[in-house]
Amino acid sequence: VSLCEQRSDESGRLSFLRSRTLGERLRDTRTWASSRRSSEKELTPILDNDRKEPSTPELPSCAEEPSPGYELGSQSRLSRLFSLRRSTDSQGGLEKGPQEHSMHPLAEEEEAVLCQSGPMAAPPALAPPPMLMSPDQTKRRFIMNSLVQSENNYLDSLNRLVNDYKKPLEESNPPILTDSKVATMFYRVPEILQCHSQFRIALTEAVKNWDEDEKIGDVFVASFSKSVVLEVYSDFINNFTEAMDLAKCESKRKSAFADFLKVKQITAHDRLNFFGLMVKPIQRFPQFILLLQDL
Repeated sequence: VSLCEQRSDESGRLSFLRSRTLGERLRDTRTWASSRRSSEKELTPILDNDRKEPSTPELPSCAEEPSPGYELGSQSRLSRLFSLRRSTDSQGGLEKGPQEHSMHPLAEEEEAVLCQSGPMAAPPALAPPPMLMSPDQTKRRFIMNSLVQSENNYLDSLNRLVNDYKKPLEESNPPILTDSKVATMFYRVPEILQCHSQFRIALTEAVKNWDEDEKIGDVFVASFSKSVVLEVYSDFINNFTEAMDLAKCESKRKSAFADFLKVKQITAHDRLNFFGLMVKPIQRFPQFILLLQDL
């Protein structure tokens, strides 16, 4: 009898352990998958046109469409960086367009920065390296070259947004999108292009004498400490989600706009689409910070 009872107890314990291990394994799998998805959302901005999200309130013109999968995991850090000031007018629940965002008046000298136009300066480039360089000089020169190349690529992306997307949409006949939708979608992009066109001029001069002076901090302070630059980037970041929602919605509603985006992507040398170009300003200042820290 004692032997039978012992076997019965052992078989019961084994059965309990097997059932408990299976249940625990399923719960652990769900918990791990959920935590991984949440951590990925927090680490990087996600631009995924194919992923479907649960429907959320959207623009009135396409309220029945699912919301796009654009997320800004780094937006809180950028918000602190630029001291974003969202509009707090007392107009109840009325939505405001990008032109109605509250902004502090800009000085005339700073407004002139955005009004300047003309041919863009030649891309900066480092001179041939000197014959003898220390390891530290070689490292700093490599980082400086990376900064110059990344700025050239960034300006190319901004130019494509303005000249290959914004202007053709404004000049299309019959119109693909209304003027107000085009203005919302590309809000502050031309101003960002102007700011970095001015930065390119100063960067070109600093690069010419890099091997002798190795100075770049003054250029960044002079170019990006102005309130107009912070206002322009803050407005772009605050409007980014609305612009992406609008672009996603219109690409589903209007086949002409979807075909326009597809043709532009196919004919691009790097096959980068509209959404990939639009996220570039979000990424630019974090890239600056990393390069300057390495320098």
